[in-house]
Amino acid sequence: ALGRSLPRTWADPDRLAAAAAGWFREAGPLLGQAATDAIRAVLERIPTLLAAPPVVAHGDLAPVNLLVDGERLAGILDLERLRLAPPLFVAAWCRLNHLCGGEA
Repeated sequence: ALGRSLPRTWADPDRLAAAAAGWFREAGPLLGQAATDAIRAVLERIPTLLAAPPVVAHGDLAPVNLLVDGERLAGILDLERLRLAPPLFVAAWCRLNHLCGGEA
């Protein structure tokens, strides 16, 4: 029941592919041929990569949003970005958050 009421904007592979293609068009002139070819290959795979059924995603998962009791996860805070997303979203968000040194 919860999943039906959550926003689905992160779970629409076609919308995400179109957004990525737009970003690529803007950045394309700044990239070399090798990077352009590699990005184009990934863009073509987005609908397939994101075709799995969506899962409930936190949307802002960071250590500050986790409550722990010793070594046990006791709770998760800050749920205003909760929505449906592809299973890869959470892993990608956590990796981006790590690379950016905090909030992405």
